Amino acid sequence: MDALAVLQRLGSGRLMEELHKALTQTAAEVVETGNPGTVTLALRITTKGQGNPMVVIDESVGRTPPKKAAQGAILWALEGQLHSQDPRQARMEFRAVDTETAIRDVGWTGNWPAPGSEEVDAYRHEVRDAEEVS
Repeated sequence: MDALAVLQRLGSGRLMEELHKALTQTAAEVVETGNPGTVTLALRITTKGQGNPMVVIDESVGRTPPKKAAQGAILWALEGQLHSQDPRQARMEFRAVDTETAIRDVGWTGNWPAPGSEEVDAYRHEVRDAEEVS
């Protein structure tokens, strides 16, 4: 009997299923985390006594999943306590802005630039009064 045939008989055929499940589950976790994992097949061989040719093989499948990276948290250690927000920083109160507010008229509706403003002449690199441009 070859080694594969022995492995197939162990656990009434259940060993190969357990080994396959451990391998695929660990492989998926290794891909997910990027960290190594381990699958271990242990075979314990015993006999009833010295010289007795009959042996008992006990199987066990073990696995060590990859360790996931710690997510961590940022906290402030002040005043003998841990805080989720910096207690030294003033809190800002936010409120909803009324979107129905009318746009106010600033009195000028002409083309850009507004009268009295300055415009830079792109060719001469001079600042000219907007009224000179019109």
